[in-house]
Amino acid sequence: AYIFQRSGATWSPVATCNNPDGTTNDLFGGAVDISGDWALVGTRHDSFEGAYLYRLDESHVWTLQTDLPDLYGRGDFYGQDVALKDPYALVGGGAHAILWKRQEWDWIKQGYLGGSADNWDLAGTRMAVHWRNILTGHGGDDTLGENAGAGWMLPLQDRNRQSELMPTNNGLHYFGSGVAVDGDRALVGAEGGNVAQDYGYCSVFARTDEYWLAQTQLVPADPAASMRFGSAVALAGNYAAVGARSAAGSGAAYVFYFDGTHWGQQVNLPPHEAYAGQDFGHAVETDGDYLLVGAPFFGINSRGQAVGYRRAGTNWVYDN
Repeated sequence: AYIFQRSGATWSPVATCNNPDGTTNDLFGGAVDISGDWALVGTRHDSFEGAYLYRLDESHVWTLQTDLPDLYGRGDFYGQDVALKDPYALVGGGAHAILWKRQEWDWIKQGYLGGSADNWDLAGTRMAVHWRNILTGHGGDDTLGENAGAGWMLPLQDRNRQSELMPTNNGLHYFGSGVAVDGDRALVGAEGGNVAQDYGYCSVFARTDEYWLAQTQLVPADPAASMRFGSAVALAGNYAAVGARSAAGSGAAYVFYFDGTHWGQQVNLPPHEAYAGQDFGHAVETDGDYLLVGAPFFGINSRGQAVGYRRAGTNWVYDN
């Protein structure tokens, strides 16, 4: 896993987080997150399922600090997804997740999220963590229909009170395929739906007292069948990014802005380089000033690509 640092408008690689195990098909780097002086890298294979934590030490060197293993040994995609917001780290996938909290340089288990095999028995769990809340998406949940999906919010300070986030539309598929939370606002995507919403779905939720309610729906200006809008989402303040990994056969990324009253589409970003089936928009992340879009099947042998954009007023420009 590679760490990049910004200097002005230029991003340069500054460190490599090496796999301490290094066996074939480890899937090391299948999920990553970074917060302050900590980086979290997920991995899932036979000898270790979980994540590794790397720290920027006093010599300004990124070194392996510890690992966050599956303490329950369920062997069901644990380590497939990770989320980090220092001092909290969340590692999971499949039927369960484990919340960790940093105390000085040690990371202590805080709690177990999940339940029986009939509860979270899902590959593809998506997670986001904020200093106040944990948001999880379960795109394969069948409670509301086959692959309808589900989303759950869990307050960090009251982990006995878990709230289900309910979409405004019926007939969605894979609700929870993308999740993001920032303060008292959250995004949940569903990359498929019935005929009326076959392009996908992305809902904005807002916290009112102790409840999370759907506030509005983000809709692309150019909806098209099976574009998988909502396959990935990101949220930072008044900016939201939504991936549509099958739009026009190559994918796209959309940026929306909240003006204090309404959410409106600010830009539709097609792939920076044309390449059919690259899944551009499979992953998105933004801080409101910069946007990163992943295309895991770009190029010969699907080597993949991540593309960065910088906000210039109301425009987003390719940041090379």
